[in-house]
Order: sequence, then C-alpha cells, then structure tokens
Amino acid sequence: MNIPQSAHTRLSPSRIRSALICGLGLALPASVALAQTSGTWTSTTGGNWADIVNWNSGAGPVATGGSTSANVTATFSASGTQTVNLDGPQTVQTLAFSTGTYTLSSTNGSVLTLAGTTVPSISGTATISATLDGSQGFTYASGNRTLTLSGNNIYTGVTTLTNGNLTARSDSAFGAAGAGNGLIVSQASGQFPQLHLTNNITTSEDITLRMNFYNIANNGSIVGGNLLYNDNSNTTLNGSLVLDRYVGSNANVVHLMGIQASGGTLTINGAVSGAATGGQASGTYVDPTRLQFRATTATANVNVTGVISDGTLTTGGLSIYTAADALGIVRLSGDNTYTGSTVHQKGTLLINNTTGSGTGAGAISVASTAVFGGTGFVKPAGANGITFASGSIVSPGDLTSGGSAIAAGKTLTFDLSSTTGTALFDTGSTIAINLNAAAILPADVSEHLAFIGLTTGVSQVTFNNNIVNFSITGGLLSNGVYTLASFSADNAFSGQWVLGSGLEAYNAQLIQTANSIQLSISAIPEPATTAALAGLIAIGAVMVCKRRRI
Repeated sequence: MNIPQSAHTRLSPSRIRSALICGLGLALPASVALAQTSGTWTSTTGGNWADIVNWNSGAGPVATGGSTSANVTATFSASGTQTVNLDGPQTVQTLAFSTGTYTLSSTNGSVLTLAGTTVPSISGTATISATLDGSQGFTYASGNRTLTLSGNNIYTGVTTLTNGNLTARSDSAFGAAGAGNGLIVSQASGQFPQLHLTNNITTSEDITLRMNFYNIANNGSIVGGNLLYNDNSNTTLNGSLVLDRYVGSNANVVHLMGIQASGGTLTINGAVSGAATGGQASGTYVDPTRLQFRATTATANVNVTGVISDGTLTTGGLSIYTAADALGIVRLSGDNTYTGSTVHQKGTLLINNTTGSGTGAGAISVASTAVFGGTGFVKPAGANGITFASGSIVSPGDLTSGGSAIAAGKTLTFDLSSTTGTALFDTGSTIAINLNAAAILPADVSEHLAFIGLTTGVSQVTFNNNIVNFSITGGLLSNGVYTLASFSADNAFSGQWVLGSGLEAYNAQLIQTANSIQLSISAIPEPATTAALAGLIAIGAVMVCKRRRI
C-alpha cells in the first residue's frame, strides 16, 4: 500500500502502532524509538509482556526502542489465572495486580527494573519469579492480598510492607542485603501486614518489625500481633531483627510484635534488639515492648541463637513472651541481656545458652501447663525472681525438634548471685526428669537442676511438696544414688520434693540433704526370687521348730 508523504507525516507513533495492530502492515524505521507508557494488561490467556496486543488500545509499558519514561504503571486487571512472560527487559514504577491471579515469570532470564521519581510500589495478588532490579526498593500495601517473591532478585534499597501478605520463597527474594537495604514490616491501626517465609530459605536481610499505634483512649491496651510467619519451613535468618516503637506510638500502649511458626524450624542467628524511633514507653504498664513467639504445632520450633538485647529501649526494656495458645518449642541460646520479663505461657521454652543468662536480667514466670527446661543458665538481676506457677513443669535437658528427650545427663542452672529475688516452685508445679540407663558415667544418668550463687543459711529457693516424675531411656537403671538437684550453699532452700510416677519397677526413694536432693535406686526382686527367699525362710523356721522339739 502506498501512503502519501503528507499523510505519513501526520501519523503519531501511537497511531502507527494502532495501524500495525489493525494489520496494515506498516513498519517503523529503525531510527524510530517509542517511549514506554503506562498501560493495562487486557489479555485473559497470558502471553508475552512485549506483545503490544496484550495491552489496552495497543499502548502499554513496552519499551520498543529503549526509551523509558519515568513513573510508568503496569496494571493487570483481567480476571482469572494467567502467566505473563517477561520476554525482554522492562522498567516500571508501579505494578498493580488489581484483579485476577498472576504469575510474572521470564523464560529467557529478562529483568524487570523498579524505578521512578518516588519509591516504586507493588499491589495486589501475584507471584513474581522474574528477577527484580532497581535501587529504591519498593513498598507493598494490599489488605487481604498476597505477593509472592520467588526470583533471584538483585534490587537494592528497603522493602516496606504495610498491609497484606508478602511471601518469600527464595534466598534473595528481598534483593541485596547489608547496609542501605533491609525489610520493614510496619503495622498501624487497621492494617495487618504479614511477612511469610517458606521453601526452606536462608537470608541475611535485616528485618525490622515496627509498631505505629496511637490510641490515647485505651491506655494500657495491648496492640499489635503476629508480623513474621514461618510457614512449615526450615528457615534461617542471619540478619538482625529489630522491634521498633515507631513514630506515632503511644507511650502508654503496650506494643506486641509476634513471630509465628506453624511447623519446621525457624532459626534466628542475627542479633535481636529493641528500638524506640517514636519515643520511649511511659513506664506505667508492665512489659510495654514485647516480642512474642507462637509455635502453633507440637513440631514447630523457633531457635534463637542471636543475642537478645534492649537495644535503644530504656523504660521497660524488651520482654520475651510465648503465646497463651502455643504448642511447640522455643529455644533461647544466646547470652541475652534484655531487661524486661520472660513470660512463658504455654508450650515448651528451653534455655540453652552456655554463658551469661539465657533469659536476660528480668523476672521469669512460667504458667500452668507450660514446660520450662534446657541446658543453660537462668540469671535474673536486681530484685527479679523466678516463679513456677501451679501446673507448670520444670524439665531440665534438651529436646529433639520433634519433642523427644535427648538423654545426655545435662544440667539446667539457676544463678541467683545477682538478685535478691527468689526461685519459687508453687504448690502444684512439678518436676520432670529423664534418666538415661545407658549412660557410661553415673553422673550422666540423670538430668538435674543446679542452684548457684546462694548464701549459706539464707533460703532463696522454695519448694512446696512438688512432685517429681521420671522417664527412663536406655534400658534398666543400675542400683545407685543419683543427684537430681544441687545447691551451692548449705541450707539455702526450703520445702521438699515428693516421689511421683515412672519408677514403679524399682525400690526408689528421695534423699534430701543440706545441699542436694538425690534419688536412691535399687531393683525390686523378681517374683521367683521372692518366692525362693520366702521358701528358704519357711524351711529355716521348720528346722528351728524341730530342733526345739528334740
């Protein structure tokens, strides 16, 4: 088709594109470079990003000549489920998945760059496996929607989540780690951001859990919730974790920032600390800044090996809680220095540090049905003490990830040298001890409790007829005396233990001295042996009678 030159010069680039779509067969000169523009994806069957027919009116964020304008928005609004193939490098400021469920992938490894005059943003429900690049990070804020990142992302800057669910399925889901990067999960009133980690990832990203609540009418109320979720995955976090009272936080509101694990093991190796970007708590309410662990199944594990500290928090410090409906295992293995309370409400809390205090310097309380154990050191300071409520269980030693006892003859140590407080075992609290019959050394047979830093004649440990129950692994116990509890000074405890279940096949008794509680074990004779002994006694009695008659 021949087109007059005068008509040809009046066509705009967009009209030329329309002519191409209509099948006019026009071809653009190689020198023409079309600027990328915002557009809406209208295909309902998926397809290539660079295919302009997939975008409304033949116009969209498709770089056809290398020219990219700032602040380009790509909107995906077609309903249904479809895959968009990123078949060439593209640049956008905004990705809006307004309706439908999308997968944005790349069969040839093309990169999508996030860039604009302001921080780029992503919204809606989508899975992005294509590589994301850029230098400004991005924000995600979509209530009740989910963005999943599974690509090998290389962007820098901060990723900010303020509402909706953001899921990481790759080690580099959040781009580069280190200074100037990181991930912020920020909750304000009426918003519910959730960071989900799955697919057994390992990341060095620094993570900040941030509370931004201001409600002066409800002073003392507890605000917040679970912000970080480990979804049945063996996840490792090597970056720092910060709990921040952000700008707008009411000094009289208790901020709770939660971590939930539904299965697998979440390992936190980086430092854990508090922050008060928005100002310190008033000090009017107990434990105003709380990190709470919620392990929702018996096989869910949270292992914190990094040191937990107050950071820049002053009033009230940082406190560690377990949820009131927790079922799994939380392990604290660092030399922790936080000054808030340790409140164990349910599930199992194991203190496995090797130096310092696994529970920081604050008070420790263990609620009914909660199990408290481990192989480390508990060292409160000041006037803080340790309280085991009625129904709580104290069980020295470690557990497997599945909850089975590791029979190793380990010791859980309570160091009271830095406090004027006491260790109180309320009436109804119990002790559970594993005995390893296969241990080579007698000292390794029994897990036991050690109380150190005591003063002779000053009772800092109080028992109230607490029942001690036993489990046995490794066969039959040998006769002997095994130490269950030791005290660093004479007459520094009061009350006693009561023998419970688990040793019905033995002659067992508890021996209480000035500085220990021990278990004496001897085997009960077999029935045949008992009968033989009775027979011998009877024969002896008859012989005596006969001799007397003679």
